[in-house]
Amino acid sequence: MDYRWGGRGQSPKFPMPVGWEYLLQYHKQSSEDKALKAVTITLDKMTNGGIYDQVGGGFSRYSVDGKWKAPHFEKMLYDNGQLVSLYSNAYKVTKNPEYKRIVEETIDFLKRELMHQAGGFYSSLDADSEGEEGKFYVWTYEEFIETVTKAGSKKSELLAEYYNLEKNGNWEGHNILWLKNHTKTEFVQDNKLDLQEWNNELAVANKALLQKRAERIRPGLDDKILVSWNALMIKGLCDAYQAFGEERYLKLATANVSFIENNLLIDSTLNRNYKYTKGKGKASITGFLDDYALLIEAYISLYQSTMKEEYLFEAKKLSLYVFDNFFDSKTGMFFYTPTNGEKLIARKLEITDNVIPASNSVMAKNLFILGDYFELGKWKETAKQMLHNTSENLISHGPYYANWAQLMLLQTKPVYEVAIVGDNYEEVLKQMQQHYLPNVLYLGGKIEGKLPLLEFKLQKGQTTIYVCSGGVCKQPVTSVEEALKMM
Repeated sequence: MDYRWGGRGQSPKFPMPVGWEYLLQYHKQSSEDKALKAVTITLDKMTNGGIYDQVGGGFSRYSVDGKWKAPHFEKMLYDNGQLVSLYSNAYKVTKNPEYKRIVEETIDFLKRELMHQAGGFYSSLDADSEGEEGKFYVWTYEEFIETVTKAGSKKSELLAEYYNLEKNGNWEGHNILWLKNHTKTEFVQDNKLDLQEWNNELAVANKALLQKRAERIRPGLDDKILVSWNALMIKGLCDAYQAFGEERYLKLATANVSFIENNLLIDSTLNRNYKYTKGKGKASITGFLDDYALLIEAYISLYQSTMKEEYLFEAKKLSLYVFDNFFDSKTGMFFYTPTNGEKLIARKLEITDNVIPASNSVMAKNLFILGDYFELGKWKETAKQMLHNTSENLISHGPYYANWAQLMLLQTKPVYEVAIVGDNYEEVLKQMQQHYLPNVLYLGGKIEGKLPLLEFKLQKGQTTIYVCSGGVCKQPVTSVEEALKMM
């Protein structure tokens, strides 16, 4: 861990969201402060760095240096979907308003530049435009000053200082906007500024810079719509909705899953990608394990955000399909390609977590969670065996098994099922989910529904919270505070 600049090692530095998600969960369940410090330093430094688009929101793929300054300017959907989740969860823990800003700006970027009008998200934006990497994003000192001055700023040189601009450029003769030696709070204090007024100044300047940048030739767009990457985005939007209660995030998530259902899912069989040509869309390539595993995870997130049981039952249905078409009885793991897919000399197993969690680690977590919801002991045992299969590697290569490590925490620490039943379930659920509770599975609704644990839970005339563990429930309560004390 680099406790000065965040991240691991020196350079290049990749965001690797799954590792920081694990450390957040580990901090919550162990009270290890160094784990939280590792996360917040990394998020803060990425927030201030050139890897984050200070003008338009969203993250580039990685930083070529150890300070997050100079990115490889390609913007990937899979990074940004996961980082929306990570910053949303970190906000729950810290209540840092900068994390909320990052989530808002990143979702705005994704909606503006990577979303098709039908609800699907495209894959990426290239690093290059006009044959030069980063040309779309960098500034000369003079162009920056002229743009913010025309927007009405009387602090143009102070803005240039804030973003570490140099007259001869801070990167290959141009300037990457980044905060090198100060945070926003430190800069405001050092220059005796009012924080709210400076935030307003930044908002005006960044809007003008974004409009000016829009006049440039844009980077190329990879307009494939991939199920797996869209599923990461759905989960990110659900996590943002749970953290901030913004209905627009949930609407984007439900529009996205509807796009997948309408165009890529037929009777539990997924196609992997969708592409528009001359206004007509076409699905192609049979879905791989990551498409199924990540979509199942997204359905679980949608259920926990809405309590609409159809999402959870769709997750179960897809999981049954995965068992039938991907499971390897010899290893107890899942193949990456389906039995009915293209015939290959050898079918691989995807085990290690990287910039995207491994499809087997996601599937193992899914089975553990769905096994809990539906009281399917065999599914939970499968998840336990999958974790056991990777445990030696997890201990020796932790960062590349971080999603497996999250599953290990779920299997070694208490997991709570929190059932919220009654007319006011939506408001109570929102209050609960503002807290960071990674070991809680939510269920409920206005009525008892079809899940085994909800049977006989409805009490007429009130909204009731049941805190359960292993299917055994404590006495019901009616306030979030009482429920939190039980865990």
